[in-house]
Amino acid sequence: MGHDRQPRRLSEARPVTIALLEGRARGAGGEFLYACDMRFASLERAVIGQPEVGTGVFPGAGAVQHIVRLAGLGQAMQVILAGEDVDAREAERIGLVNRALPDDELIAYVKALAERIGSFPEAAVRLAKRRINAAALPAKEDVQVDSGFFQILARDGSSTSRLAALMERGLQQRSRTELEFGAALGEL
Repeated sequence: MGHDRQPRRLSEARPVTIALLEGRARGAGGEFLYACDMRFASLERAVIGQPEVGTGVFPGAGAVQHIVRLAGLGQAMQVILAGEDVDAREAERIGLVNRALPDDELIAYVKALAERIGSFPEAAVRLAKRRINAAALPAKEDVQVDSGFFQILARDGSSTSRLAALMERGLQQRSRTELEFGAALGEL
């Protein structure tokens, strides 16, 4: 049950949340990323992906709603159904991240943005965030439905066998499967 609530809590938190991605964010990591108010990524190292469908399950913590909202219907279909890795440049182009920046500029840019927002009157920032979220966030019930789909499919034999095959190939280890997970899914 907690699977569907955490990203929503992050989106609705009082502080403005800014994600800075310097590595990989797939599956639940991607869902955490999308739940932040803003997202910035390293051009050299950031990778985003939603591999759930390729493993036989369903993104259960808001990825469907967030990706549709951020990138649009067609891009959401491709990101979720294909399970391919998306680099920072492509993530910026389709709207999954606000900006993709070189490593030597990324932290300074995000820090300056956070300081600028932090210098504005708190009540105005808080109200603006609340009203933007009211217009853009998915209904809690939609995310709960997706969480239920995830739980049903996670118990299915086809998903457990696909995950076992990925584990044999080095999933969750420093391996080609882990580093190029989108490509590894296509090879199953």
